[in-house]
Amino acid sequence: MLLLHLGHQSFISTERIITVLKSGSAPITNAIHEARRNGRLIDCTFGRRTRSVIFTDSGHVVLSATLPESLGERWENGGKKK
Repeated sequence: MLLLHLGHQSFISTERIITVLKSGSAPITNAIHEARRNGRLIDCTFGRRTRSVIFTDSGHVVLSATLPESLGERWENGGKKK
């Protein structure tokens, strides 16, 4: 199992990730609100600005303060931060 470092000592299993998207658009914001209402939101930003939104195969939505491009690079490097 490969873990992806989301920042702030938070990790997610890459096997569960469906997509990593940039936050900010109306559909993404609506998905975040819906996940919050349904108890499926995991906030890994530690109070910082949300830059990435990760959708999982379990229906959870994970928020990260790390840019999607940085998460993609980490994933390609075996899940580790440069």
